[in-house]
Amino acid sequence: EPDSNATNNSDTDITTVQAGTDLSVTKTDSADPVSQGDNFNYVVTARNNGPYALTAGDTLTITDNIPTGIRVNSIPTGSGWSCSPSTGYPINGPFTLTCNRTGALAILSNAPNLTIPVKALSLGTTTNQVGLTSSVTDDNTANNTATQSTTVNQAADVAISKSVSQSGNLGLGQDYSYILTPTLLVGTTGVITVTDNIPAGAQLTSTPTGSGWSCTPNSGFPIAGPVAVSCTRAAASNTSLTPLSLNDITINFRPTATGGLSNQATISAGVTDIDNSNNTSNTVSNSVINDVGISKAVSQTGNIGQNNTYTYTLSPFLTMGTTGATITVTDNIAAGVTLASAPTGVGWTCTPNSGFPIAGPVAISCTRAAAGNATTTPLSLNNISFNFIPTNTGIVSNTATINSGASDTNAANDSATVSNTVLNDLSVTKTVNTSGLLGQG
Repeated sequence: EPDSNATNNSDTDITTVQAGTDLSVTKTDSADPVSQGDNFNYVVTARNNGPYALTAGDTLTITDNIPTGIRVNSIPTGSGWSCSPSTGYPINGPFTLTCNRTGALAILSNAPNLTIPVKALSLGTTTNQVGLTSSVTDDNTANNTATQSTTVNQAADVAISKSVSQSGNLGLGQDYSYILTPTLLVGTTGVITVTDNIPAGAQLTSTPTGSGWSCTPNSGFPIAGPVAVSCTRAAASNTSLTPLSLNDITINFRPTATGGLSNQATISAGVTDIDNSNNTSNTVSNSVINDVGISKAVSQTGNIGQNNTYTYTLSPFLTMGTTGATITVTDNIAAGVTLASAPTGVGWTCTPNSGFPIAGPVAISCTRAAAGNATTTPLSLNNISFNFIPTNTGIVSNTATINSGASDTNAANDSATVSNTVLNDLSVTKTVNTSGLLGQG
């Protein structure tokens, strides 16, 4: 039977067929094997195998699962690539790195390489896998992942620094300490060894100490330098971003000669060290001094009166260092001056000590026991005072000296002089004679 309406006997369906292409990814390492702490690069390459080109609006996405034992040192680089995270480097694995690139890519062409700068942290074999996806259809996903394994050999980066308990000048014969600060920046060590050669001009006064360290020498103290200090400790490992403290080592010493004193320490990882430039510490330098001094004052400056009584005050001090067994202060009273009293001072024994007043010239001598000063603040040795009477007019000068009984690195302050002008002490007495006066009346 005829169809009365042939217009609805057909239908059209339009299907858009999107062109697919075959994308692939490869990954290589710039060095293999590497040592712990070594820097190297992962290089990731995306390729368009065809049969269709990518257009300007198409996007490639690389996803890299950074494993434990790998540190990404800085943001990856490559023309047109943009990566996340974009800040916060260096970053230790595990974490996911995602990088995108939008742009045309011709058939049978590689996208610009993506370079990922990394550091090997963990000993052994580290395996890293990368994946590639795209905004276009990929006809073959079997080649969209790539794996790279890298052999990491044992190595480490150890470092050491050094300080001293007092900077600047040190006192002869006084006790101080060197502090050694060893650190493990990265890697896995063998037995770690720190050495420090105490030079001539210093004594090692006790066994060096540090938590976890075993040190020699450990007896026979004090030991005169040169003497080799050696400290060892068990292996350590560090894969973190923060240097690992290996605990300080303290070396107690005593300078025994004046002049310059310099010292360095070294460290050995017991395995390959990837950076030998930090295996020797900074040089610690000091000047060793031994110095006593004296100053002097008089109870009245300028002019003084003949036959009046005044006081000299001597102020001996130990700048730094160690004196001999006996410290001696001398003061020679000149002719024309009378010593009116015994010299006195806490801790001092002085002569003469009787028969006063004593006309000059007379030699005063005061002694006291040894003293030591390790600090940079001069140590007072207590004042010595005595009374005197000038008996002649004119200039009177008086000098005091100090002798430590040991070497002295600064003789310029071992004496002190004061001077006065003695004037004739005249007095006028006025009286009224009332005899012979006429009275009123």
